[in-house]
Amino acid sequence: LLWLANADRWRGVNGTCPGTAFKRQTASNVEQCKRRCEALPACQGVSYDRQSQNCAFLAGTEAVATETPRCFNQHHVEVFVMMPLDLVSMDGQLQEDQLPAIWAALATSKADGFMVDVWWGITEPEPKKYNFAPYRRLIDEAKSRGFKVQIVSSFHQCGGNVGDACNIPLPEFVRSLPDIWYKDAEGKETKEYISLFADAVPLADQRTPLKMYGDWFKAFRKEFKNELKGEPIVEIMVGLGPCGEMRYPSYPLDRWSFPGIGAFQSFDVHALKSLRTAAQNETFMPPHVNYNDFPQDTSFFSLNHPSNYVSSTGHFFLEWYSAALKQHGTDVISIAQKIFKKVRLAAKISGIHWWYQSPSHAAEVTAGYYNTNFHNAYLEIAQVLKNAGAEVFDFTCLEMRDSEQPEDAHSGPEELVRQSQAAAEAAGLHFAGENALQRYDQSAYDQMLVYKENLFALTYLRMTEALMQPENLQRFRCFVFAMHGDQSDCTIPDNRQSLLKRKEDGCRHHLPGEM
Repeated sequence: LLWLANADRWRGVNGTCPGTAFKRQTASNVEQCKRRCEALPACQGVSYDRQSQNCAFLAGTEAVATETPRCFNQHHVEVFVMMPLDLVSMDGQLQEDQLPAIWAALATSKADGFMVDVWWGITEPEPKKYNFAPYRRLIDEAKSRGFKVQIVSSFHQCGGNVGDACNIPLPEFVRSLPDIWYKDAEGKETKEYISLFADAVPLADQRTPLKMYGDWFKAFRKEFKNELKGEPIVEIMVGLGPCGEMRYPSYPLDRWSFPGIGAFQSFDVHALKSLRTAAQNETFMPPHVNYNDFPQDTSFFSLNHPSNYVSSTGHFFLEWYSAALKQHGTDVISIAQKIFKKVRLAAKISGIHWWYQSPSHAAEVTAGYYNTNFHNAYLEIAQVLKNAGAEVFDFTCLEMRDSEQPEDAHSGPEELVRQSQAAAEAAGLHFAGENALQRYDQSAYDQMLVYKENLFALTYLRMTEALMQPENLQRFRCFVFAMHGDQSDCTIPDNRQSLLKRKEDGCRHHLPGEM
């Protein structure tokens, strides 16, 4: 009966748990509710948004007076679900056998729609020859069923990152080319995404990577010109790096393990040329740090080395490294904006929370997020995205708590999300979020709800067989109701019938209307 207990808890959250100790919230009692919640020991130091999701339940367990008003946050946040990464196979076939269960789960959950990766490696098998047929089928089906769609222009490969369950490389006509890949200090290349330092380099067919991205955007617009008017495609997340995120591939799973700081990806021929031109020094080299180092293991991130990250040399390198990433974001988003003039554009920023609580922010820095030396990396990135034409700043790791992380990682996911949320707001962008890891537990949902008050949309990772299990789908549906600000009963109708048969006393065994 695990799903039952959680469903009942969430009815309390959603304002419909019917015990006589509760009343529905009205606009006039919000402040009273806030004061009552703040008085509970369990709510001390917690944001009101968090309280609005949990304190009604806490109030019931602590036997607060019968006239306690209900705590409820009515702000509506749209919820999308990421489709399976391999929903379209490498040979361009939509996995039709998976769709009935997916549509049923989406409908049951009451999610607003879904996000799907449109893979470059599938849709452009030959230069300027595009095949969007499987995505046409999927998007037509979404439209007929009333689901909204977030598109990801996935110019990265699938495979090699946390949660990747497929192998979809980049198109062969680029994958076989030399000297266009990120390279670390050991000379190892990463073929997840073309090096941003090669953005303006003409390749085999004389197109630059930036031109290729633009051509792909145009082909997608041509195929889906009617659907891009807001029904069903409401957003395009522009792929800007590995996992679609605007970052360097500083922590590939074949070389890195948590909580290593990662490694700088600036040793390819084009990167070195750019760096040495900027330094006016033909022998200048990037810092050499190892993927699984801790900051104190390195000379660059140690505070007692003359050429560390706070030195003039360190300042110069980190300015150059982060500026190159921001320029790449500017270039690709600007191209997309010119082509998709009336479509909302989003960019995803990675939630690199480990070493956030250390002075150097080393793991963020190797990924290109210059969040040290009095820099606010996320504000700088948000301003770049805004100026280029993006509307949404999408951030990961919303489900994570500081208390869940190992002490030696010096993690700060909660503070990191808050910094990013403030940065997006300051730049005039919508703030959207995702969970970084596949989780189906109540604790993860509670934590994501902490940020609800300032959240534009949430994209849940991911549609899986595990999510479709009755207990998990029930819990997720109640999470969607809470995100929507829906005060009605979130129990799945079939499950609700089983509740009617229960005779035990107590709030969790009543149904709405039984006062």
